[in-house]
Amino acid sequence: IHIGLLQSLKLQQLICLLIMAGLAYGRESDKWTNYGILFANEGLWWSTTQPAPASTTLDTSLYEGTTSSIFHTVGGGLKKSHLTDNNVDQQGAYIPPVYRFRRWVKSEGSTEFQAETDRYHLYVSLGDPFAHAAVIARKFKGLERAITMDIVDWEIEGRGHKFNSEKQHCTKDSVNNCSNLSDVYKLALSDYKFIATVPVLWDKKLKTIVNNNSADIVRMLLFEFNSIATNHNEIQRCDNESLLSLVQSIINGPYKCGLAISQSAYEDAYEELFNSLEKMEILLSNQKYVCGDVISDCDILLFPVLARFDAVYYDQFKCNKKMISDYPSLSSYRRRLNELWENTVYWDHIHNHYASSYPLTNPYRISTIGHNTNL
Repeated sequence: IHIGLLQSLKLQQLICLLIMAGLAYGRESDKWTNYGILFANEGLWWSTTQPAPASTTLDTSLYEGTTSSIFHTVGGGLKKSHLTDNNVDQQGAYIPPVYRFRRWVKSEGSTEFQAETDRYHLYVSLGDPFAHAAVIARKFKGLERAITMDIVDWEIEGRGHKFNSEKQHCTKDSVNNCSNLSDVYKLALSDYKFIATVPVLWDKKLKTIVNNNSADIVRMLLFEFNSIATNHNEIQRCDNESLLSLVQSIINGPYKCGLAISQSAYEDAYEELFNSLEKMEILLSNQKYVCGDVISDCDILLFPVLARFDAVYYDQFKCNKKMISDYPSLSSYRRRLNELWENTVYWDHIHNHYASSYPLTNPYRISTIGHNTNL
């Protein structure tokens, strides 16, 4: 590292640089690797083996759709590192991941993926809210026997979750016998290099990933497997774009706050989140569920985030303007849904997941003692 560069660094930048250097070394343990750090707002580049790129304007075709705070140098280009799932733009704002598997099971047979008993398998984390929604949808439709399921370790390490049947409520990989979820992704796409997210809908017949987007999977489970479902609870599909956008804003809002790496990005995310919560509060003061008097896919997607809000996001993700319990209509709505789906909420997994998997918000992996789990 050039000595003049060190002298010009702000103290916090230097500390961050040294921490990330240690992380890069620690992940590989046996050697230094080509990991680099880009401070997007400052235009600073550092790498253990590569020179600074000619420009800090990044070629977005080289990585998964976003500008990450950490990159892996590959053949002179920049690739998103496995060391973090924190995707940020050049203003330091968090951007949700791009999902590479977006294929669909269709009940009418218009795709190669037919709705069949014991053909599909879910990989989930009980701590993750996006996977939690898939767990709820599977149970809501009575698909537990038709669609098998494995539960990963609550901790995200490197490229994703491990399988660890020794931990409570966790399982081994009963379908592919993989030790890491990232290996499941590589079975579907051999050159897959990005973080392995949950949930995953796996096709045991074609031996591939059908879809890894939570909202897609929830909709498939709710509406495309009716022929083999054992529960036919009344449910509606939400096709109102403004409501879908509102729900999406609340679902992603805590992550945009907690994983922002600039003050302005955090403040923008904070304002957007609580404006959306106020709108939802008004909506739910006049109706029972998001789309009216009948449960919809939006309610299933929204509940896991509301369940975690007071216990996790309020403090750890700096969403501390209000708790959900401070909103009369939202808190009643959350309590109503919890009565239906309480047996899908695993607080041990939730707290351990957030304590261990988000070094940006909890670098020392300290788990809080006073858990606010009263919904």
